[in-house]
Amino acid sequence: MRSAPNRFWATVEPDHYGEFDLAGFADESEASAGDVEAIVDALEAPRHAGVEYPSWRGDEIAPGLFMGGTRDDDTIDLPARLRDLGERGEYDAVVTLYAWAQPVDWEVEELRYGFGDGALAGPDIARVVRAAAWAHQRWRSGDRVLIRCQAGLNRSGLVSALVLVIEGWEPDVAIRRIRDRRSPYALFNSDFVRWLVADSAAAVARLQAGAYAGR
Repeated sequence: MRSAPNRFWATVEPDHYGEFDLAGFADESEASAGDVEAIVDALEAPRHAGVEYPSWRGDEIAPGLFMGGTRDDDTIDLPARLRDLGERGEYDAVVTLYAWAQPVDWEVEELRYGFGDGALAGPDIARVVRAAAWAHQRWRSGDRVLIRCQAGLNRSGLVSALVLVIEGWEPDVAIRRIRDRRSPYALFNSDFVRWLVADSAAAVARLQAGAYAGR
């Protein structure tokens, strides 16, 4: 799975990890339904007051990998200042998951795929996995990568967590890292959490087998 040395290994590896043994993953998750629900329950986001929501600005989830949202006035229905060529931003590559966000600056690669903050179904899964694979590839190449949605909580959390799963992290560890670095409210969408826990490892195996190419 790793065709090049992982320069992030020493600095961002979670407490427990392992190389993906693709032969060991079936199309269905190996965890039982009860196991999945127990993990999802343990990962439930806080519902109490007193925790501030994060700003739109990106937070560094792992070295060079950022997760954020979209500024309220940075949407395509509002005029934006035109930046001059050469005004480089903070990032080399951006995954935009909020369709109404303004495009990124000059000389920044951008992959856009807007989707709803609900249950994953149908073609969404293939496109979300491909977006995460693109982000992972850019990150592994040394780019500073931002994954952004609207609030910077659920859709960006889903794809950021999937990038870490592709890197070899356990899904629950990836979710906890995102909540620690971004916000305790990150990934409060239990459908996304359930999919990460139950299905993301098999999705990564299918990705590596080329099942999502061209879909």
